[in-house]
Formats: sequence, C-alpha cells, structure tokens
Amino acid sequence: MTAPPSLQPADDSSTAKTAPVFTLTHLPPESGAAETWSLFADGRLITPTGEKQNLTAAQTAQFLTGLEDLTFFSLSPQYRCDSSCNQSGHTYIISARWRGQKNRIKLVNGIPRNPAEIQKIMQLFLKVIQPGRTTPPSRF
Repeated sequence: MTAPPSLQPADDSSTAKTAPVFTLTHLPPESGAAETWSLFADGRLITPTGEKQNLTAAQTAQFLTGLEDLTFFSLSPQYRCDSSCNQSGHTYIISARWRGQKNRIKLVNGIPRNPAEIQKIMQLFLKVIQPGRTTPPSRF
C-alpha cells in the first residue's frame, strides 16, 4: 500500500520510502536499554517492546503537521548540559522528516535551555501513542 502523496518521505530513495518518518529514542541515564518508538509514513508505529500499532493516514499527517506547527524542523540539533544542570538526566533523540524538511535533535531532560516546544512535542506524541493521556510521564 502506497502512502498518499502528502505522506511520502522527504526523498525518493528506497531507504527513505521504508525508513520511519519520526523516531523518538530514550536513553536512560545509567546504561539502561535504549527505547525507540518508530512511526512510518503508512501509519505503522513500532514501540520499544516491538508492539505494532496502526495509525490512520490522517492521524499520521496530523501528528507530523503538529511537529511542523511546533517549529520542530527549525529547532537546534542539540541542547547540552552546562555546569548548572543535572548531568544524570534522561537523554532523548528525536528525528523527523516531513514535506521535504528534516531534523534530528538530542537533548537531556531537565536542561533549563530546552525550548518549551520540546514538552509540547512530547505531549503531541503521547496523544498519538496513548490517546486520552494529557500529561507525559515524569521522565519526559
């Protein structure tokens, strides 16, 4: 099944057609196992446990448009700790590609300089993976 034109990957290579349009990776602070959620253009969502969920094309487009509205594609690629923040925080890597745009950001939870959009992006993603939930887990 081919995704509608609005959900096509940012480029036409075969890798881009099979690669996720959004990933969220959580790296625990003390060498715990990484957790990755992957969302594909066709609406497949694969959780860290390997569970597969299916979103509609409209849900997928709404989520990606929400990222665009929250200026995800213009955020800085990295938010680092300085001497004033907790170095043992949870690390997140968020990547997305949509309508010819792409971005990958890495951040540590709890950094004072993390933009407010990050919390909104996490909340938006939670609405996709856990409908009805309005607050993210404490580690976000």
